[in-house]
Amino acid sequence: LMGTGNLPAAGACCVAVELMSDVQYVKCSPYGIIVLKADGTVCCAGRLCDGDGNVIREYDGFEQVMDHAVYADAGERTMAVIRSDGSLWMWGDNSSQQCGVDSHVAENFTEPTQVREMCGWYGWTGWRFMMNRNTRDI
Repeated sequence: LMGTGNLPAAGACCVAVELMSDVQYVKCSPYGIIVLKADGTVCCAGRLCDGDGNVIREYDGFEQVMDHAVYADAGERTMAVIRSDGSLWMWGDNSSQQCGVDSHVAENFTEPTQVREMCGWYGWTGWRFMMNRNTRDI
């Protein structure tokens, strides 16, 4: 993963520098980035904000948040990871149940939170919940 400008590990530099090696997939959101490495570790940088722009979680450079992942994604205000055991983990703004959990349980998740035990994964085109099998209440 290469980058320039005001990025973690690059500083305010205009020359491309390597930010991270062995990267399998990267997704940017308006304020942050999620990286899935070839070994299954997931790193995040930047921040997650709610709909009003309030910071839910801010990362100090690239921080490892999970391991054993097969898929990672960043939405406008949420992030998601499917681990090798099929479990779905999400964090970020849950005010409208974006994380798949009733917003009365929590408006925001600052850390990855398991929201499903089994999740179907369909390559890089997307994923879907298997809602009727092994759901988990938080």
